[in-house]
Amino acid sequence: MGLKESEIMRVLFLSNYFCKLPNLTSFGTWALDQAEAISNDNEVFVISFTPFIPKIMAFNNKMKLWSSVYDTLNFNSNLKIYYPRINPYIFKKIKDWSISRPDFLSKILLKKIKKTAIEFNPDMIIASHVLIEGLMAYNIKKDLNINYICFEHSPDDFIPRNKNHKDIYKKIVDNSANFINVSQYSFDKIDVYYNFNKNINKVLYNYSKDAKYYIDEKELKNLGFYDKKKKYIIEVGNYEKRKNHMELLKIFNDIKDRYTTWNLVFVGGAHSTLNEIYEYIQKNNLSERVFVFVDLKHDEVLNLLNFMDIFCLPSFEEMFSVSALEALSAEIPTVVTRFNGLTDKIFNDSSIINIDPYGREKIKNVIVNLIEDKSLRDKLGHDNRCLFEKYFCQKVYENNINKILKDSLNANIF
Repeated sequence: MGLKESEIMRVLFLSNYFCKLPNLTSFGTWALDQAEAISNDNEVFVISFTPFIPKIMAFNNKMKLWSSVYDTLNFNSNLKIYYPRINPYIFKKIKDWSISRPDFLSKILLKKIKKTAIEFNPDMIIASHVLIEGLMAYNIKKDLNINYICFEHSPDDFIPRNKNHKDIYKKIVDNSANFINVSQYSFDKIDVYYNFNKNINKVLYNYSKDAKYYIDEKELKNLGFYDKKKKYIIEVGNYEKRKNHMELLKIFNDIKDRYTTWNLVFVGGAHSTLNEIYEYIQKNNLSERVFVFVDLKHDEVLNLLNFMDIFCLPSFEEMFSVSALEALSAEIPTVVTRFNGLTDKIFNDSSIINIDPYGREKIKNVIVNLIEDKSLRDKLGHDNRCLFEKYFCQKVYENNINKILKDSLNANIF
C-alpha cells in the first residue's frame, strides 16, 4: 500500500453526527471538527449517516429544517461530506439497536455507504466511535483490506449491554490499527470491561477552536445581557443530569447576596433538565442574575467565553471536555470535575482546578476564592492559555493525528 512521503493520504471518516446549521457556518460537532483538522494535510471524505429526516417524513418545522441540508457538501478543497438519506435514529427503538444490536443496524447502513466508500478508494478509515461506525469500518476492511482506527469518548457506547455487544465491541477494537482514547482516564474506564491489547491504545487529547479568534463585543450585545461592570460565571454543556447544572445554580443562589455584581450564565444544547432549571430560577427570583442560552451557534459560544470571568463544569463525569478546553483558550480560570480526562497525570501540576461534583461546600469555597481574588483569576487565566497552546490547539492535534495515521497505515492486522 505504502504512500510516498510527498503524497497525501485519502482518509474515509465515518461519523454519525450532523451539522447543526443548514448553511454549515461551522460543523457544530466535535467529530466533524476533527475531520476539518485532518483535512489540512490529507484528503478527507466524511460519510455521516444520521443527519437527516427524510423529506417525505418532515412533518414539522424542525424536521423540515434538517431535511433541507444538501446531500453532499464541499467544506474545503480537501474535505467533502456525504449525508446518506437514511436516519434510523429518529426511531428510538432502532436507535437503541446501535448499542444493543449493532450488527443488525450496521448491515442496514453498510449497504448504503459501501459503494460510496469504494469509489473514494481510501488509504485509511477513521471511525469516530467504535459503535457503530467501527463495525462498518471492520466490515469494509474485511472486504477491501484497508486499515482503520477507532475513537472512543462516550461511556454510553462502551459499557456492555449484553454479551453480543461486548463481543462485537472487543472484536472491532482488537482488529483496529489503533484505538484512540481522548484521555488515559477514558481508556482505563473502558479497559475494566474488555482487557484490550495495550499496544494499540493511543491517547490523543482533544483540541478546541481558539476562542481568541472569535472576540466580537458587538456580536455579544445581540445576546442582550452583558454588562461590562458586572462579572460572570459560566457553564457550557448540554442540559442533562450528568452536567450537574442544578448544583452550580444552588451554589450561586447561596452566594448571590454577598457578591451582587456577579452573575451566572448557562449555555447548552439538549433540553432534558431545562424545565427544572427554569423553575428554580423563577422560584428563587434569579431571572435578573442567571441567564440561560439554548442552542447558540458555536461561534457565539466561543465569543461569549472571552467575556466571562470563571468557567465551572461540575459534571459527574467527563471523558474529556471540549468546552473546558475552549475556556482555557479564552484565558479564564477553569474549574472541572475530578472525574475527567483533564485529571490525567500529565496535568497534575497544571492550572486547572479539579473539584468533587458531590461536594457542594468545597465547590462553593473554590468559586468564592476565585471571586475574591482577582490576581489569582488573572494568573490562572494566563497559565491556562499557556496550557492550551502547549496541548490543545489545533496545530498540536494535527501533528499528533497525522503521526497516528502514518503509523496505522501499514499495521499488520487480521
